[in-house]
Amino acid sequence: MAKFSPGIFCNNPVTVNRNNVFWMCDFDLPEPIKESKSLAQISEVHGVFCMGFYCDPQVGDLVTYRGYQWRVIGRHFYTYRHSERSQRRIPKLLLEFLGETNEE
Repeated sequence: MAKFSPGIFCNNPVTVNRNNVFWMCDFDLPEPIKESKSLAQISEVHGVFCMGFYCDPQVGDLVTYRGYQWRVIGRHFYTYRHSERSQRRIPKLLLEFLGETNEE
């Protein structure tokens, strides 16, 4: 088990040994922002994209994508029978737009 020493902080990147969890994310930009951006910039952000996460996003988590920030407000799962491999669908994240951010 990992041991942590209180008071010692470092910013070292770590590798997470886990497969990605895929979610369909509906990134919906508000009209004022869409009007101020070019069509090429809008097409990179606005729409439904399949995104990979290293863990399951929970309600209240923040998602930063291409300079914009969203909050997870819900998760939508689809049911299927275990034997129906061709019928499987990726779950969907319901997102609320918060605004622009300086992070990528």
